[in-house]
Order: sequence, then structure tokens, then C-alpha cells
Amino acid sequence: MKYENKTKERLIQELKKMREKITNLEEITSEGKRVKKELKKSEKKYRDLVEETPIGIANIDNIGILTYINKRLENITGYSREEVVGKNVFKLGVFSNEMLKILKGRLKARLTGGTAHLRREILLKCKNGKWIWIEITAKLIKKWGIPSSLRITVQDITKRKRTENILQESEKKYRELVQNTNSIILRMDINGRITFFNEFAQKFFGYTKDEILGKNVVGTIVPEMDTSYRDLKAMIKDIIQNPNLYTINENENIRRNGERVWILWTNKGAIDKDGHITEILCIGNDITEHKKTEEALYKSQQEFDSLFKSSPEALVYMDENSNILNINPRFTELFGYTLDEVKGKNLDGGIIHPPGKMEEGKRLTKKALKGYFYYETIRKKKDGTLFPVSVSGSNILINGHVKGILGIYINITERKKIEEELKKLARFDNLTGSCNRGYGLALLDRQLKLAKRNKAQILLAYLDVDNFKDINDSFGHEEGDKVLKEVVKLLKSTLREIDIICRMGGDEFLLIFPESSEEDSPLIRKRIRKNLVKLNRELKRPYKISFSMGFSCYNPDNPQSMDELIRIADKKMYEDKQNKKHNNE
Repeated sequence: MKYENKTKERLIQELKKMREKITNLEEITSEGKRVKKELKKSEKKYRDLVEETPIGIANIDNIGILTYINKRLENITGYSREEVVGKNVFKLGVFSNEMLKILKGRLKARLTGGTAHLRREILLKCKNGKWIWIEITAKLIKKWGIPSSLRITVQDITKRKRTENILQESEKKYRELVQNTNSIILRMDINGRITFFNEFAQKFFGYTKDEILGKNVVGTIVPEMDTSYRDLKAMIKDIIQNPNLYTINENENIRRNGERVWILWTNKGAIDKDGHITEILCIGNDITEHKKTEEALYKSQQEFDSLFKSSPEALVYMDENSNILNINPRFTELFGYTLDEVKGKNLDGGIIHPPGKMEEGKRLTKKALKGYFYYETIRKKKDGTLFPVSVSGSNILINGHVKGILGIYINITERKKIEEELKKLARFDNLTGSCNRGYGLALLDRQLKLAKRNKAQILLAYLDVDNFKDINDSFGHEEGDKVLKEVVKLLKSTLREIDIICRMGGDEFLLIFPESSEEDSPLIRKRIRKNLVKLNRELKRPYKISFSMGFSCYNPDNPQSMDELIRIADKKMYEDKQNKKHNNE
């Protein structure tokens, strides 16, 4: 009996222990379900953010198979995800053979152990056959510590690329423009020694021109023996091997005070007459804030609010009816409005739209509701100031339904100024301000077509500055330049506004007189010579400025070609010059 009681007590104790284990197991299982639910919820928010971001995003597995693309990438390429997901990215025919070889090597290197980002500008062939420039960034994704895939971000930079190409091609001619641009511009030889450092770069890095020229970029603005140093060596090697290659890379650089900054560099080799790379032109922009924003985006979807507030672009978040929900500090800085002043108001109600742009704003809102758009226009600050901006927008989808709009504004005033300067330099003579040869002849061709249609006459005069070579030889080319400026100044003050002054080259000018005939030439000659006498009297120079002139006239009843008209005027100008010499003798 005593033995039976002990056995019973022992069984009761074991039963209690089993019940405690079952209770603990139920608690663990319940907590696991809760964590799993939270993870799914977090993952859904992240996927929604990635799906609706205005940046193209794709995933590529370790053998090059596309496993995902977002809607923005569909819009950029024209390919739907059904058409490309599951296919090898290198067999889609969207890259050139040269770029395909480079990309394969670079992406493979990331998947076989490297952890650094790959950032590159490449040409991409869209579904419609059009080639566009894109900027791709590849980040290695590891699974259980083993490289498994790459996350690729894609941005359409075709317009930016065109601007960079214009600046690259015009670098020598527009050096002053380069000096004043708000970008870091430097040249270095193939050994890394700096040969040019513009004023903005000097201010940005804290070095004077005398302190930096001739120094090696390594040890000054590039830290020694780190990833930036290795990227620099790889960039120089790539450009030397491929002289026509246009490379882009981002590096962590260092200012004179020790501060580290991230710079996005665009690099192109300078080719000498023998086809060899002698120097490398590097154009850099500070992307430190952008870099922080980009890294934050990959870390966690929960930091969306922080990204919104720290964005270097002006952002506005609206509901589907364009009512403002939030703006970032850059928006306040750009437009002058605080969040309290605009929250709840309708963006299309004229807050930042100048007169005449209200309907445009509504039209852009409709585009944003359908997807992504990019547009350049004019907007208005709080104080009424009008300025050019680039506007881009995208809808925000939650559970497949449009729940808002994200608008992005960038002040493009400086870029527009550069574009206008480039247009002006392409049409007008840099020294005198008159039309250059190409633009002047284009205007003459247009006037001749109008005259033919309207049965009107046009008078031409070919003008040459007498003894110009003697002035240059005796007083220097700087004095000769002053003479040409005075000549154009005199012509502008003498002729009508509709008359065209074109510098054909050197000291020769072509004058175009619309709706004038041969009968007007004596009066024109008289007025010019009268003002020339007055000019010489005022200048009091040890020489006198004089012209030789010859006229020709377009008559619709007996039309002649543009070349023939110029030839006749040039011949008569020469005869005028010879007559002067004969009379002086």
C-alpha cells in the first residue's frame, strides 16, 4: 500500500511537469505566430514602398535571372514584368555588346564575394527600339551570409546625359562657364596629377589653385588605400582601355579639413591627335545627402518619413484630390511656405501656380494619378517670384488603390541659364556680339525665302576694315579687338533694328537690309561714313578706322542665289578698297 502511494505521487508530479511544458509550448507558438504576422505586415509595407517609388527597381539572382521589376521600371523600359521576369537579363537584347561584356564582369564580381555597390551609366534599349541613358546601382544581397542576388535601381538620365555631353564637348570653348558652374570640375593626367581645378572645386575642397595643381588626387581629395583609391585606379584603367568610354562612379572623398563627403563623378578621357588618352575630365557633384537618403531607403521602410523630410528635392505629399498632406523642409525653402500655411489646401488652387498655369497643374495631377510623369515649367514662390522648375510626380498605391500623390520639384534656374548661354554662344560672335557666320547665313537664307514669297527686295553689303592687319601689328591684337567692337557698336547705332550684322570672320562683316533696294545704298554708305568720322574724332587714336564696302541686291524679278549675292558684294568691296589705294597713291 505504501509503495502504491509513492508511485501515485510520482505520476502526479510527472503529469504536472508535462502540463507546464505544454503551456510553455503554447506560449512559444502563440508568440511565433504574432512575430510572423508582424513580419508579413512589415514586408507588405516595404513592398508597397518599393513598388510605388519613382525609381526603377529590379532583383537579379546569382545566374542573371530577373526575379522582380517594379512598375517604374516597366514604365522606363516599356517591358511588362510578365515579359521579362524569369528571363536572363543578359539575353534580353537591351544592352550593346561592349556594355554587355563589361556589365557581366562587374555584376559577377559583386556576386562572387564583393560587397561594394556598382554604379554605372549605360545605354539601354527599350521595347520600342529607342535607346536611352540610364543610371544603374547594384547592391549585393546575401542569404545566410552567402551572396544570393543583386538589387538593381534604375533611373532614366537621358536628359541629364545630353546636358553633360554638351558641357563635355564645349569645355575648351566655354572655360569661363565651367569656372562658374556649381559642379566640381577637374582634369588630371593618367597618373592622377591634377592639371585643372575650377573655382567651385577649390571652394568645396578648401584648396587654392596653387596648392592643388600638380598634386596627385590620392592623398589630397582621395583617401589613400581604401575603396575610393581602388575605384580611381579601376576608372583610369577602364578609360585608357576604352578611349570613348564615359564612366560614372561614386567615391568617398575628403576635404582639406578632414571632412569626408560622397561625390558622384562623371569621367571622360581627353584624346590627343594620335588617339591616346592624355588627360581625364572629371565632373563631380556632392551626393552626400543623396547617399544618406539612398542607404536609408534600403535599411528600412519604416524610415519613409525621415527620407521625406531629408530629401534634397522639394517634396509635397497630397491625397488623390490634390489636397496637401505634408511638405518637406526643402519645399519650404524653395517656395517659402510652411506646412501650417498649406496643409489641407489644394495644390492646384494657385498656391504655387502663376497665372495661366492653373490648367497645366490640373493636367499634371491627372497624369500623376495614372502613373509617373516628368515636366519642366514655371512655378511661383510665396513672394510672387517666378522661376523654372522640373516637376515629377507619381501616384501612391495602397492595396491596389490610389491613395495619394508624391510631387517632386527641383529649381533648374542655373541649368536654364547654362542652356541659354550655350544657345547664345552658338549663334553670336563672342567678341563683338554680332551674329556669327553660321547664324547670319541662316538668317539671310530665311530673309531670301520671305523676299521671294513676298516679291520684295533685299540689300546686302560686304564690309571690310581697312588696314586692320597694320593696327594689329603696330598696336597689338587687344587693340585690334577693340576696333572690331567699335565697328559693331557703330553699325548697331547707325542701322535699323531689323537690319542684321554678321561677322563673317576676322575683320569682314556682312550687312543684311530687309525690304531695301540698290537705291538705298548711297544713303546707307553716307550715314555710316558720317558716323565713322564722328567716331574717329571721339576716339582720338593714333590711327583712323575706315571701311571698304560693296553692295549687292536681291531682285525677285531676276533672283540670284545667296552665294552669288555675297560674291558680288565681296567683289565690289574689293574694288572699293583698290580705288582707295589708287587715290592715295
